[in-house]
Amino acid sequence: MNNSQHTSSAEQLPSSTDARSPDDIPRKRRLLIQILLCSVLLGLLPNEDSLLARILWFTMLVHAILWTEADAREHGLPIGSCFRWFLRLAFAFAMPVYCFRSRGWKGIGLLLTAIGFLALNVFIIQLIEELKVWR
Repeated sequence: MNNSQHTSSAEQLPSSTDARSPDDIPRKRRLLIQILLCSVLLGLLPNEDSLLARILWFTMLVHAILWTEADAREHGLPIGSCFRWFLRLAFAFAMPVYCFRSRGWKGIGLLLTAIGFLALNVFIIQLIEELKVWR
């Protein structure tokens, strides 16, 4: 059997993330806006340990994972089942790996943008506390 006839079963079975969709770009934009809104709402909550805060954090995590899967489809990068579970269990570590794998060194810009959003969130929280707007 030559190498051109031999393929692994993983290559033969298409994944749901393999097919590109024209809706991926608008979907990614909507997901990012929803993540930003959750982040702003978290910054406005007086109690960080409330049920609403936990729901917002969970919502942000789910939206970030959905964004990663839509981005992978857009770039034609298949995400295997192991990496998909890794995304869900260790998103904070998987996101930098994914960004570098999908974009190379340009992925650093995406990571810096994400860190910038987090820094902006911290800045807004500090500003609200300094100005005593909420309390």
